[in-house]
Amino acid sequence: EAACGVPSVNLDGWMLGQRGCQASFLRACEASQADIAVIEGVMGLHDGLDGKSEVGSTAEVAKWLSAVVVLVVDAWCLSRSAAAMVLGYTALDPKVS
Repeated sequence: EAACGVPSVNLDGWMLGQRGCQASFLRACEASQADIAVIEGVMGLHDGLDGKSEVGSTAEVAKWLSAVVVLVVDAWCLSRSAAAMVLGYTALDPKVS
């Protein structure tokens, strides 16, 4: 709440599941009457419960909510390698927008 002036909600896909995340997100959006919603991910975009699937990952929640992902890359001391990293993120799961 301190960061944006409205109460925040937890969108933990592993704990809430798809329906719980969607319902929590919808309630928060309706209550805030905001034009946009900012969702902060956890760990890495594709990191989740077991390292073998998308379960519990930010990517999974983004797909459930049809949320646009803004990837922030620390490109300090990188040049073309940053492009390779971003390409990998986009190619791993094309359904993550």
